[in-house]
Amino acid sequence: MIQNALTQKPLLIITGPTASGKTKLAFQIGQHFGNCELVSADSRQVYQKLDIGTGKEGILKQNKTKSSLCDKYQSLRYIEEIPQWLTDFIAPEANFTLADYLDATKIVIEDIHSRGKLPILVGGTGLYITALINGYNPVSNRPRSDKNPRHSNSLMPIENSPPNYDILLLCLDIP
Repeated sequence: MIQNALTQKPLLIITGPTASGKTKLAFQIGQHFGNCELVSADSRQVYQKLDIGTGKEGILKQNKTKSSLCDKYQSLRYIEEIPQWLTDFIAPEANFTLADYLDATKIVIEDIHSRGKLPILVGGTGLYITALINGYNPVSNRPRSDKNPRHSNSLMPIENSPPNYDILLLCLDIP
């Protein structure tokens, strides 16, 4: 019903500071509408085993979605029966860049849309959310060195165009 009035695919984004109730609200919306899946926008929750201090919610279970991404994302965190994508999927020692996050997020969101569900992006990493919404085209005047591993080609600045979503952005505050 609502989607017919939209010109593009819908995306609900819930963001705000730590302990503002982002995930709780996303879960309540998912329960109420019943056709939603959560997508994490947290730069620390992507890492496996880093449960203390990252505020991960739900239980890590075998992926039960009918997604074409089940081979890549064999396990997902579930808050009751609502899946949350992009948590616990990167080894703690692995590099994970903004470009990696944007690539993974766009693929997951498109997959959720393809199954007729509403993706709810939830988290507090502002850079991830801003780059997804507005695109990302950093300008750097710093000299790059081949001897510095942080300046390797895999970490060069990326260019990213904003996606074509109808976005509702909710920014929570601590009561």
